[in-house]
Amino acid sequence: MKNRILLSAVLFILALPGFLLSQCYTVLSVKGEIILEKTGKPIQEMDEICATDKLTFKSSDSKAAVLSSEQGRFILKPGKSKKNESFSAFVKSVLSQGTGSLSTRGEVSLENEFGESYFVIGTYRLPVDIKTYPMSESNFFYIKYKYNGEDINKKLKFNKDTLFIDKESVFKIDEIEIDQKSVQGVSLYYFEKGKNTSTKIASFQLSFANESKLTAELKSYVNLLKNAGKNNDYIIQEVVLYLNDVYGNINIDNLKIWLFDKYGLM
Repeated sequence: MKNRILLSAVLFILALPGFLLSQCYTVLSVKGEIILEKTGKPIQEMDEICATDKLTFKSSDSKAAVLSSEQGRFILKPGKSKKNESFSAFVKSVLSQGTGSLSTRGEVSLENEFGESYFVIGTYRLPVDIKTYPMSESNFFYIKYKYNGEDINKKLKFNKDTLFIDKESVFKIDEIEIDQKSVQGVSLYYFEKGKNTSTKIASFQLSFANESKLTAELKSYVNLLKNAGKNNDYIIQEVVLYLNDVYGNINIDNLKIWLFDKYGLM
């Protein structure tokens, strides 16, 4: 009996590398340009790629989110290279498990809300502790960043204890929308007129969603999860983790409202 168990274990271990090598993945999204060697073309959403396929990442910040029906969600990203250098590798060698994490608004301070990268869909409504940060025409929050070598300050709108962050208010100069990819050094400040002081709250990379593109992108992912028999709670959690991995931190409460509006998830 022991010999049988041992033999089964050995056969399983021997078969495992072949199983991993044969794995194929559905592409969920792509940032930057990633070329599939066997076709010579960039990979796109809903393409299928396999573990033994070779990819060329055109820049160090190119990456893709992929889904395996057996193993779940992964991120494809290149190894260390200079920013504008291309990098070639087999799919199996550049796979990493999604690392996004869930947190609730009540557990996160204003200073820690944004992390290194923050992703906003539509208008971000951020509750603020007005005992610590009273908001008025004299005391307010503003976003500071550098664009084309100039420092830009953008006062944020608010209503009672809610702060609003949206693309039009932040990334528009002289009524002209600017390219958010050209923005550097985003920081959130709190200004107190009585003290004539500005306090830096956090520094982070800020980006706003292209909603029509994101709606189509997430529709494919949501449908894949629904077809796999996943319930709405699971789907919402996976979407949050997916967005964390691909775009950055996101406010879960705001996202849930958007997901219900777009896909009826609740």
